[in-house]
Amino acid sequence: MRTLPHGLIASVQASGDEPLNQPEHLTAMALSCLNGGASGVRLSDPTVIRALREQCGSTFIVGLTKPEPLPPKPEDVVYITPCLLYTSDA
Repeated sequence: MRTLPHGLIASVQASGDEPLNQPEHLTAMALSCLNGGASGVRLSDPTVIRALREQCGSTFIVGLTKPEPLPPKPEDVVYITPCLLYTSDA
């Protein structure tokens, strides 16, 4: 595991039927953040993580998973990457 870089880690995410919830849009937004000076990005889709890795192999990425739809009361449960099982796709 690499050391967390100093600087901003930009969160680049969309969910459900939001207009930007497409791998090519999220990858473009992540690249824009990095080009603008972000030290890394936080992504929640394995497809987007793989696409960004192909374009910027050395980029610092915090990857996570979220269920869709979200649980009815998300404040009551762990739903962001609840266990190691959910990390194998990226």
